[in-house]
Amino acid sequence: MNEKVDAKKDQAAAEFKKGAYAESINLYKQAATLLDDALESFPVFKKDIAQMEAAIFGNIAFCYGKDKHDKQ
Repeated sequence: MNEKVDAKKDQAAAEFKKGAYAESINLYKQAATLLDDALESFPVFKKDIAQMEAAIFGNIAFCYGKDKHDKQ
C-alpha cells in the first residue's frame, strides 16, 4: 500500500514542479483514495493512515492555492 501511495505522491510532486496543478491534484486524490481503501482493509492503522491523508489533503489545498494564484 505504501509503495502505491508513495508512487502517486511522487508523480503528483513532479507534476506540481512542472506547474501542472490540475494533474497534481488528480494524482494526490488518487493517493487519498488508495488510503481510504487501505483503511477499510487495515483499520488497525487508522492513525497512520489519517496522518498520511492529512499531508495529502494539505498538498491538494496548496495546489489549489498555487493554481488560483498563478491564474491571477
